[in-house]
Amino acid sequence: MKKVISLILTLLLVVSSLLFSISVSAASKSAETDSVYAVSVDSPLWKEADSAEELRELAYVPESALCGKSTEELLKAVLEYPLIFDIYAYNDYETAINRLSVHCTALNLFLNRRDAKETINSFMQRNNAVESINAPECIKDTASATLEILNDYINSCSVTDSRATIYVQTPNGSNVQVFQYTELSQSEINRLNALARATYPQAQYVSTATQKYNCHSFAWYKSNTSNTYWMNDPSLYMSDGSYTSTSYISSASKVHYPSDKHSANVYDATGNSISNALVKSKWGAGPLMIHKVHYCPYSGGVTLWHRS
Repeated sequence: MKKVISLILTLLLVVSSLLFSISVSAASKSAETDSVYAVSVDSPLWKEADSAEELRELAYVPESALCGKSTEELLKAVLEYPLIFDIYAYNDYETAINRLSVHCTALNLFLNRRDAKETINSFMQRNNAVESINAPECIKDTASATLEILNDYINSCSVTDSRATIYVQTPNGSNVQVFQYTELSQSEINRLNALARATYPQAQYVSTATQKYNCHSFAWYKSNTSNTYWMNDPSLYMSDGSYTSTSYISSASKVHYPSDKHSANVYDATGNSISNALVKSKWGAGPLMIHKVHYCPYSGGVTLWHRS
């Protein structure tokens, strides 16, 4: 009888030990892979949201939840940010990072850490460091490029290669400066296309990512994918009398986002309401998209313009 009891106790100890090991292993795995974000671009809630404001609310993490994180943990949280595509959606990376830091708490905190520069350098030098981030593949695939952008920003380096400066004219003859930039690699183009479509699933993809032209050039100069000019400032189109400000929306309207320096063409003026309208716009170096006015990387009020 004593032998039976001893055998039972031994078995219980073995089972208990195995269960404890499994529990510890699961907890360790969870600790390694848990993201600070409750949703990802793959989540049903993300795909159902129909405005950028809703997407930002879903991706929001309060400062109190991040203050105790190390600088490297903050960097990972930046790379995992569900709206990280927005860093590629502006006409220059400095503006993009400044705008993104308003919505991405992790980025704002990271940029204010004294050891941010050393941390990003150390992270970039480690083999396969990007593999440690917990994010969908479309975000992970662009993480190395995002790191380069952040590194150049922190070191105040230019990240855009300019080949030539040219001028085009507004309808009233004012000279507007434009640029011709080197094209992205095919792998970079593919990654940006995939990331834009995953980040904004309710927007309609029209044409490929490219650094040949941007939103202003497409909206004001040449609304065609054969366009090869990048325009940083379209203000002369609105100030020299070529276009007139209006409150009436039509399929011929131009849409300007003053605070985020973005431009678009009205694609569908259904209901004669800006909130219901669809616009077509180029998202930085990303793809050309059709979307609701406020379902895009750009925020703030908009102005409408018609050809004078």
